[in-house]
Amino acid sequence: MAKWVSRWHSERNRGWNKWVRHKYNCSKSDSIEKCLEAGNPSVLVKDLLSVLSTEKFGSSLSKNNFRWQIGNGKDCLVWKDVWYKDRALEEVFKKLYQLSKWKDLELGLFIDLWDCYDHVGSVFWKRTLRSCEMALVGELNDCLRSVKLNAENDKLSWLSGKGIYTVKQGVQWMLSEQNLQVVNWKYIWKICAPPKVQIFLWKFQREVLPTRMLLKKRIGTHFGSTSCSLCDGEEESLIHLFWTCKIAREVWSLIFNWWSLILNQDFHFPRALHEIIERYKDASLKKAWKSVVAATLWSIWLMRNEKNFRGGKLSGNDVFFLIKVRVREWLMAGNMLKKEALVWWDLNPTGSLTRTKELRLKELLVHDCELTLFIDGSWKMQKTGIVYAGVGGVIKNSNGTKIMSFNGPVLEKGAFEVECKALELALEAMKGSNWRESKCMVLSDNASLVEEIEKFVVFQNQHSSMNQRLRFSLANAKIKIRKIDRVLNEEADFLARKGAHSRGLVFCWA
Repeated sequence: MAKWVSRWHSERNRGWNKWVRHKYNCSKSDSIEKCLEAGNPSVLVKDLLSVLSTEKFGSSLSKNNFRWQIGNGKDCLVWKDVWYKDRALEEVFKKLYQLSKWKDLELGLFIDLWDCYDHVGSVFWKRTLRSCEMALVGELNDCLRSVKLNAENDKLSWLSGKGIYTVKQGVQWMLSEQNLQVVNWKYIWKICAPPKVQIFLWKFQREVLPTRMLLKKRIGTHFGSTSCSLCDGEEESLIHLFWTCKIAREVWSLIFNWWSLILNQDFHFPRALHEIIERYKDASLKKAWKSVVAATLWSIWLMRNEKNFRGGKLSGNDVFFLIKVRVREWLMAGNMLKKEALVWWDLNPTGSLTRTKELRLKELLVHDCELTLFIDGSWKMQKTGIVYAGVGGVIKNSNGTKIMSFNGPVLEKGAFEVECKALELALEAMKGSNWRESKCMVLSDNASLVEEIEKFVVFQNQHSSMNQRLRFSLANAKIKIRKIDRVLNEEADFLARKGAHSRGLVFCWA
């Protein structure tokens, strides 16, 4: 709802906005509260007004918290919109506004009239101006002369954020008022697991899995026993079933030992999944561990259902074996585990994953080019508004020997631009070396960059969003490009993040 309130101000030339304003007899500059004066507002309008009745949203989404950035002056109203400093001119020059004949005129048209006619004449004012009012006309003239019209459209900027109100901002406000944490749901849908397991994890995170405690809460006193299906001890709550139950504890203990992790017996099982899955910093191990956690929760749930509906009974070791099989199949399907590395899987899963990563990196070096270039960029804006941008890359020969690495800070204004800069710097470095005539395979984890370069190389697309210097370098280079998994680009990623905080660009040739 708050997003629609924002769009009421920013999209007033759209058809839906004009229709609503016409229905409730609102002018182009009126706030949404004006709809109440027409009487009998619709349910949608009432909902929008209810958003503005809250203290946080009411003040942040009020008309005065938006400011126009002037382009051609065709959208911004000269008197009623905030475009000069922090107030509308109808408030700054109240007397002149009352006398004006053009209360609802756009800024661009008003400036055209202002340039063609006498500033104190009858074209602008309802009556002859007094001396004190003429002094205000001089101040108004200074305001209008400060505007430099151009070919761009006028843009409405929101003052409480980064220029545009977002739903994410509204969620953060609501959660901050209720002292809650934001749950990032993306990690669930990115876990390497079947869709039905991802849906199960989503239900687990939402605490809507039909445990006996939840079923009794929904059904009432007619529901039978709420004791745990596995141990017949405590009541079957979400936390008990998946963590404090002695059977579940046995399974988790086997899992932690398998991965050489220490299981803290006093550890309170988190309601948010990310608190337990964020155990590894290495990207490949981190992704695999998430699948292990997902498989463990899923297997405990299946064990519980097996006993409830079929009377079956599995031991902790039986479930542990099934977990290893499930994770192995999921990771192999996701190309995160190679057959050649399965020999260590049952005893040393991290060793299997490390070996798989080595094999995948080795496969990347098999192509018809003499060199392989790994590149990456890092772009991050802090809450203070400070931007840290850096680039990094590594060049290897056909044997996998590193012949050059580079990193350092850059001044680009976006993530895509930083990726382009990384490639540009690498190609320029190669141009000045003995490898200038060599064919090069460029590997990047940025899909947008790969797509743009493929279009340019194949179709010589002159309308590419890449800068002119990069296009020139590409036109004179012998390269191919390929998209790779982020876990295989960790070295370039590390150099880029380190480069964002360094003092200057560094190129190291072997």
